[in-house]
Amino acid sequence: MSLKKKIILGVVIALVTLATVGGIVVANTDTGTTTTAPVTTNPQDTLLEKVAAKLGITVDSLKTAFQEARSEIRQERLDTWLAQLVTDGKITQEQADAYKKWLNSRPSDQEYQDALQTWRDANPLAGLDLQLPGTENNREFGMPGRIGPIGGGFECPQGR
Repeated sequence: MSLKKKIILGVVIALVTLATVGGIVVANTDTGTTTTAPVTTNPQDTLLEKVAAKLGITVDSLKTAFQEARSEIRQERLDTWLAQLVTDGKITQEQADAYKKWLNSRPSDQEYQDALQTWRDANPLAGLDLQLPGTENNREFGMPGRIGPIGGGFECPQGR
């Protein structure tokens, strides 16, 4: 990784850390006012927008820089790990090369990741009831009677 990229990555990490700590401090400060408007923007996007503005680049450029840095770090760690395995005699260099080739030949999951991010953006967790249904709702899911741990075992549906 070039020195310029390392400096930019260091600045970005520092800004993200400062913004996170600042956000926690602001969130824990009691202002005495009540806000009823729901949060409609993704906090991560807001942070990226502010960091990009401070660096004078676009949000897409910043996201690309993060993806590239993440990929480079992952590759460096893989190379270090495989080199250590070869040095320790646990695998041969040919096995390390074969593993690296296999790992790099896997299909990309970027399409899946993009679809998941689109879904997350469209379905914010605020106000979402994540409580699992209780036993009173089991019939709605095609389960007759109560099914659950009873004295270390399971009760048979409808006494069977």
